[in-house]
This record gives sequence, structure tokens and C-alpha cells, in this order.
Amino acid sequence: MKGSSNLTMIQDRAIDSSEDATAVTFEPTQGIMAVGYTSGTIRLFSDKLPTNIELSTGMHSEIRHLVALPSQPVIAAIDGLGTLWVFDTDLLKLCFSYKVPLAPTCAGLLAGTNWLLIGTEAGRLYFVDVLEGKKSDFSIECQVRMPSPVVSVGTHPVETEKLLIAYSEGTCVVCDLGKASGSGKGMLVSRHRLDRLQMQRQNTAPVDALVDSGSTMLQTGWNQRPHRDSAHGYCGMEPELTSAIWSPDGSLIAAAYDNSTICVFDTNTSSISPIATRTMLSLNSEHASVDTPDHSLQYVGNIRWCTLVNTDQTFILVTSGLSRSSQRYVSILETGVASAPFKGSNDITPRSSLELTGVVESLCLLPQQSPWRNGSDGIYGIAMVTRQRHHTVLALEIGPTNMELREMASLPGEIVWCNYHATTTIQAQAKVDLSICGLLQACLASKITVPAGQPKTHMNDGMSIEHLICTADTTKALRLWCTSSARMELAGCDGLVLNIENTSRMLGIEHQNVSAIDLNANNGLMAVGLNTGEILLCALTDNPQLSVAQRSTPLSQIRELAQEFYAERREVLSQKADRAREAESRPDMPWLEPMPPSKPRSSQDSETSTSGFSRARMRGRAASTHDGHFLRRSSTRLSASIGSLLRRGSVVAGKSGESAKHQSEASTNRKMHSSILSTGSSYSTESHAVLPRPVEINRDVWKASQSSVNYAMSHMVYGLRLATDDIRCISEIKHRGWLESSDAEKTARTQQETGPDHTQSKPLILPFMLARFYSSKVIDIVAGPNGIIAIAFEDGAVVAIDCVKQEVVLSDNINQTPTMETKAKDIFRLPASALAANAQESATSASITALGVCEIKCSSGESEHGPGSNKCIEILVVGTSLGYVLVYSICRMEPPVLMAVRSGVDDSILLVSAENPMPHGQDGLSTKSTGSDLNQAQDSILVISSQTAITTHAGTNSEPVATYTLLDDSRLIAANIITLISGWHGVAGIDSQWNLILLTLPDLKEEAVISFAKANGVTPSTMTKLASTKPIIQISSTGRILLTGNEGLLMQASVIDTRYHVATDTYPEGKRTYFDIALQPPPLPSRKGISSWLFGKSANASSDTTAFLSSHTRNLIVNGAVKPGVRFIKEKEPLEEEATEAASPSNMSKRTDSKIEDIAKDTELGPFSGMKMMAERRGQQLEDLGDRTQRMAAESQKFLENIRAYNAKQEKSSKKRFGLF
Repeated sequence: MKGSSNLTMIQDRAIDSSEDATAVTFEPTQGIMAVGYTSGTIRLFSDKLPTNIELSTGMHSEIRHLVALPSQPVIAAIDGLGTLWVFDTDLLKLCFSYKVPLAPTCAGLLAGTNWLLIGTEAGRLYFVDVLEGKKSDFSIECQVRMPSPVVSVGTHPVETEKLLIAYSEGTCVVCDLGKASGSGKGMLVSRHRLDRLQMQRQNTAPVDALVDSGSTMLQTGWNQRPHRDSAHGYCGMEPELTSAIWSPDGSLIAAAYDNSTICVFDTNTSSISPIATRTMLSLNSEHASVDTPDHSLQYVGNIRWCTLVNTDQTFILVTSGLSRSSQRYVSILETGVASAPFKGSNDITPRSSLELTGVVESLCLLPQQSPWRNGSDGIYGIAMVTRQRHHTVLALEIGPTNMELREMASLPGEIVWCNYHATTTIQAQAKVDLSICGLLQACLASKITVPAGQPKTHMNDGMSIEHLICTADTTKALRLWCTSSARMELAGCDGLVLNIENTSRMLGIEHQNVSAIDLNANNGLMAVGLNTGEILLCALTDNPQLSVAQRSTPLSQIRELAQEFYAERREVLSQKADRAREAESRPDMPWLEPMPPSKPRSSQDSETSTSGFSRARMRGRAASTHDGHFLRRSSTRLSASIGSLLRRGSVVAGKSGESAKHQSEASTNRKMHSSILSTGSSYSTESHAVLPRPVEINRDVWKASQSSVNYAMSHMVYGLRLATDDIRCISEIKHRGWLESSDAEKTARTQQETGPDHTQSKPLILPFMLARFYSSKVIDIVAGPNGIIAIAFEDGAVVAIDCVKQEVVLSDNINQTPTMETKAKDIFRLPASALAANAQESATSASITALGVCEIKCSSGESEHGPGSNKCIEILVVGTSLGYVLVYSICRMEPPVLMAVRSGVDDSILLVSAENPMPHGQDGLSTKSTGSDLNQAQDSILVISSQTAITTHAGTNSEPVATYTLLDDSRLIAANIITLISGWHGVAGIDSQWNLILLTLPDLKEEAVISFAKANGVTPSTMTKLASTKPIIQISSTGRILLTGNEGLLMQASVIDTRYHVATDTYPEGKRTYFDIALQPPPLPSRKGISSWLFGKSANASSDTTAFLSSHTRNLIVNGAVKPGVRFIKEKEPLEEEATEAASPSNMSKRTDSKIEDIAKDTELGPFSGMKMMAERRGQQLEDLGDRTQRMAAESQKFLENIRAYNAKQEKSSKKRFGLF
């Protein structure tokens, strides 16, 4: 196989939590999602590429506004400093920048054109051509009496020369660019506003009734805004306008105010008053599903008036909350069909509402087609920037029938990884079982950017799930991610979430920080370790009534026991603080110097050479001989409590009905013969430091200590029985909504849930057991194949729990010597007495750096099933920071076997694993190098990896069978035993030089050395980012490599055997085209009004977007345009010709004349300026008349040509009919 493997990068995702999202926009033609961040960067996400694209302004200022130009590779951004940045998403570079004269407050597009509208704090509106790189001298001044900020600006959906400008002082203004003069005057069409007296007159009856019945609650809510009148919903001053929008047909305007009011104005009438006024309080009160009014909805922020996708249904979408900074509610208000006229307030009907966990900062609509008409047609969802602990991006989908709001699981380009920063990430061990594959396949996240008319499909439809990843994120939730065998990219499991915060509150846990996770993909067993020392055991199942624990403890009693636990924890922490102070006060005793567990004394010297990497959670994974289901040892049946999900027939050891195929699979897995327990220890201390305890431990003392300690600790393992409401609380959070089921449906659902035969089809992560020992942080945890959980604590304690028997089967502290009087609490801390007696013990204390649970097959005559029979037992292998390995028997009360593998250099253990040797000659492997100590049929191979070498051992013999030593300038970062799809079996390691090393077993011959820089899909920028981070590296047993870093980098790579090539999404560095030129926008809609002569009369209407405006408006905006930066499109003339012409004498004289004319224009005085303006207006009218005459002449000429061609065709047809030709 040498030379037949390569390393292929699968993904490069950004999960950076140090940057908060501040703005979001969506371009539906290309399916591009753009997100702006506080650092001034913009990231583009799309389903077309597996990685996100990053653009940077170079200024560390937050992106406040983002606008995408439809069907063009252009993104416009405005930062906090008031600078406009325009980027080319095709070339991925900056086009130009422009400093807006006044502070920008909003931005929008002039529909059908390339002109960007920028509203400012002083009320002025600027025009910038983002495609040509021009800024117009024409601007619209503030249309209200006092300067007021522009809160929103929008183009009429049909008459594109009409603009809606909303000012925060409460006025909505409609302007017509076709009627504007050069000074911007004469364009005002109508003015609309809501004043205090009108609000008092139109206050609805439901609100008055609510005020009379619950004025105390209402006043309490309004007191947070002292200038508001709680009785009528208005204030002494005028209400502040927050947002305004056109209706889909352009006949109405919807406006939102900060006093919980929504108004609808009619632009076809001369009245400035609204024709409909509703408040969020009245909308809540009149809906039957809301028992009590929600008094927190006092502020209405964003408002959008849209049509639902594939329907003619219109609705208003609003965000509301207590204030501008606490908008937590998103609501849908139905307004009827687009063809029916809007009559009044009764046409506004609430349909659904969703309460978010974060606060809405900004939002954008997700249309299914190109937003030619203000982006409000065919809406199927919204994307929002929400603020919780960090600003993240959230997507909501609108139900096509009932308009119900529901949270989307993913965004284009898997942007969900940017939403929740993963604090702990772990790859699932073992192969994914078929039952779990079927369980998870139905909840995989589907893409939201699907072509119109096509159903949404899951990522893994018809494909097997190859890999699982479990993460704990900043939202204190556990989430699962899947990778299919055909598409090498991640997809989140919809709804498969365990809320750690709610679970901890239910169990009385004070701190909810997850420190370690493990998931066994073969049996669905998940183990979660917390910083405070609790261990939560969960199962993947679709049965919420699954009963795993033999004995359960009421939740109230568990919470009471938690108080005693935390009292003991505070005592332990106090003792540790006393020891630290004692060490500081006694400088003559350096061995008392406190050392953090993450930095043992033995690894301080070696840490300098690997400072660029993090070695957290770099343990190897051991595969299972069997299928990995929970077994009751000393029994021939599966645990009945696991249920059908984890039950599979005939997997118990010793059963005669095993097939030949199962036997062959079991022979290639990792096993270990029980002879390693009886082999004498060969540990030598000649070149090593003093160990924390003797090499050999008395067997009787060990057995007595284990019996008493395990029995006491088994009472600290509590079984959980959760009710349906508890499961809903800890699973995916359900939000209160307006739209509820009928009473009959609620009753039927309640009866179904409480029925004895109720089964829930939705999969969930179900906690079934809690272990709460003495105070010590969990640093590593392993979910074994048959229900064995191994936990490593920071003080050197290691515990093994049998989930099936619900008892502790092993407990030890590698830094202590067990005695007859050893108690359970002594395992987790040093005795409180005799500090000097433990001084040497503290100086030589070791920490656990590697942990492995291996299932082995015993075929010796000692088996209780008779001579020659097979029996499966579990072995716990522990690697330490001092370079030695401990081998425990979980099933037998025998002391551990101690092995030394390092030679004179402080070297912590990275990998420990045990297995049977491969059959002779398989994959070209030979066992001749193993020597006489290794019996191929009986003995086991112990694989141990440190930072400097990898060794294989026969049983517990410290003399290695084979050794692979790294170069002097290289250190091993991660290692594991892998089995590729071709059947190749060996060791894979990654060194500090970013090389993947493949070694055969058991002779450790170098099979291949692959550089990450030469891997498929890895770009130089990726390597630069890897070099600048401290990644945590994990290698799975199938050759999957996962790299996570503190700065958010998440990369997946896979070792691929070319003979069995696996399809991957690889994108060479040269393929950088992000914008698909071949993808065309939908046809332009028909227009009416001043631009009707451009559209609707002829099928051959021009597709030029500038034709949306009349020649007068185009000249008005373009006249006197300046270039603030580099042009987006190249100049037609070469630069050389321009330079030659500029140097000619005639051009010099023309330039001088133009300067004189400019000076003359600036010094115009008296009535001449008015005459000039009149002449310009008359000339503009004549130009329009000339253009219209030319167009009419051209159309007439074309009509005559068509008539002549038709007559000629008819004449020719008649002659042919009568035989003249």
C-alpha cells in the first residue's frame, strides 16, 4: 500500500466567537449570504463552496449596514466610521471606498438600478453608483421642518421613481424623482404622520378594557419608559418612528412606532392620517390563545410588508420588545390577499409569534427570487443578527400554509458554525451503527436555498452516515453533527440538542461548563463531564420513556444531595488554597510549589518545543470486539432496559450462533489477552524519577480497598426518570406563539403522550444517569463499548462506572497508595493530616494524559465458561504525564500493572491502546519482528505513543517489540490506530511539522509520510492560519482528522486510500470565481406610471437596469457625478491614449476653460441663477420630448417594416396558391 494513501482536506469552517456579527444580507439570485462583523470583516457563505470567503475593510470598525446588488457580484458595506466600502465578490477584492459627509443611519437600493441610497443623521439622502464607482452631486435634503435622522428608505415597488423616506421624528415622506429639479425641490408628493391626538382618538377598545382590568401591571411595564402615558399608549411628545415600508402593490405604507403602534397610510388620498392603527397589546388581547396580555411589547422596531412564497397572501412582519435594545419577539400579521383592497384595522390579523433567546439587532428577508420589487415578493424566511452572549446569525422559516415561524437549522454555507462557538468538540468513537444511522438520518439539516418548485431534501437521503461529531457550545447546549459517506461535509442534526443549562438547573448543578464529552457511535452512549465533577450519562434514542437505570432517585432528592456535594466542594477548595499559601510561605521546600494539573512538572521541558499546539483531549480510541451494545457481564443476554434501539441479536461472547463474518470482523478489532494481568511487571526505576507510589501493590489490600470504595461510590450514581415536561425542557426549546392547535388537537396529543404505547418518532438525547462524586474537575471521559464509562479527574483519580449495573467497578488514584483504611473521598484528594508526609507525593504527582477502554477476548483455560472458551472482558489503560502506563482489569479485583516506556526524558503519554495482532501475512504485515515474547494466537499488542516515540509491546513487557522514533526537531502531537476502508490497519500520527505519518503494526514500519501542505484542498492561506493557531487535533479510528483552535478554526481531513477513493468536495486554489455569471435573474416585472413607456408595450424591452428611470431622472442623478475611488468596470479607452490626449496643448486649453467655467458657476449671483434653473428645466423638457419623438419615430418605422413584410408574405402565398410560381 506504500504511496497509495493521500490526505484530503474536507472542510475549513470558521467558528470564531471573538467576533460578533453586526449585519446580514442575502442575494437570492446567487444564494449568497453576507455577514458583517465587529472587526470590519465580511464573510460570504454559499452552498456552492465548502468554505467561507472573507473580505476586509482594513479598518477595525464594525459593519453596520450591508447591501447586496441583485444579479451583480457587488457587496456594499457601511462601517461605524461612516465609510462606504464596495467589494467585488467575483475577484474578492475592494473596488472603492467613499466617506459619507454625514453620519449614515440607513441604506437601500434604488430598485432596478445600481444606485445606493444612503440616509444620514441630518435627514439628507445621498446617491452613490456602486457598480460604476460614482457619487452624485444630487441629494435630497431633509423634508421635515427640523433636521431628523432617516430611519428607512425604500423604492416604490411599481413606480420606481417614487421614494419613501421615513424620519425618526414621526413623518413618512413620498418623493417623486421625476418631478425634481436640479436643486431637489418640487418632488414632494405626500406627507404622513401619527400625532398624539390621533393616537388618543384611535385607541382601540380592547386596550381600554385591558387598562381598566390590569392597570397596575400595565403601569409597571410602562414605568421603564417614564415619558410614556401608560393609560393610552402615547406620550407627551410625539411618538418616534422606527421603520416604514411600502405595501407589495405600492398603494399603502406601513409604519412602526416606539409606542407599540403599527399604522397604515394610504398614498392615494390627500389625508396625512392613517387609515388603520393597531397596537401589539391589542393584537395579543384579541387572540384566543393568549390568556394574559404580554405587557413587554412596548416597542416595535423593524417592519416588513411581504407576500408569501408561491402564494398571493400578504403579511406584515414586525419585531417588538420592551425597548430598542430588547426586541425578542418576531410576529406575523396577516393582511389578506394582494388582489383584495385593504379596508381598515380589521384586515390586520395576528397569525404567529416567536420569542427568541436573543435580541434582534438587524434582519434581512430571504426571497426565493431576485428582489426586483423591493425584495418583498416570494418571501420564505428571514435572517437576523441576534444578541445573546455574542452576536450571532439566526434564520427563521415561514410556514407556507399557516404562516408559522420556526427556526431553521442551517444557513447557506453552514453558517450555523458561526452562530455557536464550540467550546468542546469530540469525534465519536467506533463505527456508526445502522440503527443510529437510521435514527439520525431523519433529522439532518436541509438546505434553505433550493430552486423554486423543488422540495427540500436532506443531505444524507439514501446515504449512510459515516461520522459523528459532538460539540458543546457557548449557548450551553450539546449538538450533534453528521458526515455522510458520499458528501464529505458536515450537517447539523435538527432538534437533536441537549440543553445543559436547563438540565443542570433540574439536577441542582451550580455550574454548567462542559469540560469533557465522549460519544460511542456504536451504541449511542454519551458521557458528559463537567468542571464541578458531575458526570451525566445520556443515550441517543427516539423513545422518551426509555428506562435504563435499575434504580431511580427522585429529582427533588437529587437536588437536596447537591447541597451537601457543594458544601464538600467548598471545603476541598479551601484546603487546596491553604496548601498553596503554605507553599508560598515555605521557600525552603520547593516540592510544595503548587502546579496546575494541565502543566505537570514532567512536561515543562518538553512544552517549549510544542508551544504552538494544544494537547488537550489527544487520547486514542479503542474499538470494540463486538457491536458495542450494553452487556450484562456474566450474562448471555442484552440489558432489557436499553430498548430496541440498542438491542441486536447474538452479540454476547461465547454464543455459538455467531456467523463467520462476525468472527472475522472481531479478529481484526482491538483486543487484549488477559495474560497481561498475570504477567509480572518489568518496570525499572534506574533512570526515572521517584514514583508517587510503589510499583507493586498487595493483592489483598487492593481487593479490600476496591470493595469498600466501589460500594460507597456506587451509591453516588443516581438513576434518572424524566417526565414528558422535563424532557421538553431539556430538549429543543419551544417558543410561545400566537398560532396554537385547537382544543381537540391538544386533548388528542395529551392522550397520545400519556398513553402506554406512546412512542416519539423524533430522536433526542435522553439523560438516564448522574454520577456525583467528590469535588474534582473531569479532564477526560471515555464511553466504552459495553456500557463502561471511564472518567479521569484532575487530581489523578480514575473511576470506571458500569451503566448497566449502575455501580462503580473501578476507582483509583495514580498518585496514592491504597490501604485497608482508604475511603472514597481519599481517592479524590490528599488526606487532610500530615502535610509533610505528603510532600514527596506532591512533588512527584502525575496527571492523566491518555485514557482508553479496550474490550479483549480471553481464550485461556482460566475462563469460567470452560477451557478454550472465549470470554470478553474490559481493560482500562491509563497513560500519565510521567511517562508510565497503568493497565487495569475492570472485571477482576486485581491491582494494576505498571509499565515504563520513556527513557530518561520527561515525556507524557498521548496514546494507549491494546489489541490482538493481525493474522499472519495480512496487508503485507509480518510478525517475525515480534520475537519470542509474542504469541500470535494468545498474546496481545500494547501500542503506546509519547511525544518522541511510538512503541509496541508484548503484553506488559516494558521492552518494546518495535520502536519508531521521531526526528530531533519534531514532536508528536496526536496519534491513533486507524483502519482504512481498504482494510489497511496501522498507526497514524501527526507531528509538529504538520506531517501525517502512517506506520504498520506491529513492526511500526513507515508506510507513508504525507505533508499537510500537499494535501488535496489545502491552500497556503490554510497552512498560514494553522501555523498561527494552537489547534487541538483528534484522529478517529477510521482515519478522520479533526482540528479545532481557540481562534475558531475547524478543519476536517481524511486519510484516503486511492484504491477505494471517497468522493470529496475539493476546490483548487485557482478556482476562485465566486459569482456565477451564467446564472441569470428572473424576468423583469411590468411597470406603470412614468416608466411605463419602457415596459409592458413591447416584449423586446431593454434589460438595462438604468432604463427603470426616465432620462430626466438619470441626468438629474448622474449630472456632475464624481469618482470617489477606483472604477468597478475598466475604462473603455486604454490608459496610454488617455495620457497622450491629456498631454496635448488643445486639452490643456480645454482644461483651463473648464476651470474658468467652474469658477463662474460658483460666483453666480442675483436673478441669473433662477433664469439658469428655468432654462435647465426647459431644456430638460425639450430633451425628454426629443427622446420621446425619436422613440415614436423608431417604433413607427418598425411598424411600417412589419406591415410591408406581412403584405409581401401574403402576396407570395396567394400567388403560389393560384399556380403563378
